[in-house]
Amino acid sequence: MKKIGFHFVILGLLFVLSSASHPSTGTLSSSPDWFNENDYIQIFKDDFNSAQLNTTCWRVAHNFLKTTEQSNYIYTRDNVIIQDGNLVISAKHQKVDFNNKKYNFTGGFIDSNSTKGVSLQFNQYVEARIKLPEYDEKDLSEPGFFAIPINYESWPHPTEYQIMKYSIFDANIQKSYPYVYNTFIYYQWVDNGDCRIQYRSPYKKLDFSKYHTYGMLLKENEVTFYIDGEAHFSYVANDPSNSPKLGCSVRIPKEKIFLGFDYVVQNTLETPKYMLVDYVRILTPKKKQ
Repeated sequence: MKKIGFHFVILGLLFVLSSASHPSTGTLSSSPDWFNENDYIQIFKDDFNSAQLNTTCWRVAHNFLKTTEQSNYIYTRDNVIIQDGNLVISAKHQKVDFNNKKYNFTGGFIDSNSTKGVSLQFNQYVEARIKLPEYDEKDLSEPGFFAIPINYESWPHPTEYQIMKYSIFDANIQKSYPYVYNTFIYYQWVDNGDCRIQYRSPYKKLDFSKYHTYGMLLKENEVTFYIDGEAHFSYVANDPSNSPKLGCSVRIPKEKIFLGFDYVVQNTLETPKYMLVDYVRILTPKKKQ
């Protein structure tokens, strides 16, 4: 009996050691705490070393409004350029007239819903290496790296994965966090009675004078976000929302997922801001021998 008990203890310890320990929506994550790219092969990469953006892979928005709530800024192609081996997405204090309406700010927006239709599927990992600007409260703009299911055109989308969303202000507690990183998933499901959900991970402070990698591992029942290769947060299917005001559970769509980058201007912007993207890539698991 003592030997059997000892074996159970060993098995229990092995289970704990092999289980993920990073935060999740409740259920224990099945994704590793550190992403191991040796278990994967690269199937797509754009390192933005060409003179111009590859428009067979990327669609650039011009005079585009992502949402009806977008009243003070508009996306224009001038805010998307290739420079010094980087994709540069910018936000500017720039007046634009479009459809008899005036906008005081402009931002950049691209997605992979183009000729090649670069997309992410289950069990694949996407990652971008990005450098973000330093901020103060006079510059309320948010660069983002996102993923959206196929066949979308306008926001709100059935699902939106914000692989990287940068914000300096938490409206819930009315407090500023200089150089704060956050990521979240947004859902709207009409069949659930127009259930609007936002799952937001814990904030993470980073040194934004440097490049960092932001990744997402997509599974049928779980989405895990990584920062510099370390798991930051997992969203597990059927777990309840981490907001006490929202009662719907996580649901993960089965469509292919397009990728994108954008620069949102919230309220004010005194100086131009730039997000530099060194590369974006997709990896898929190696076939088991």
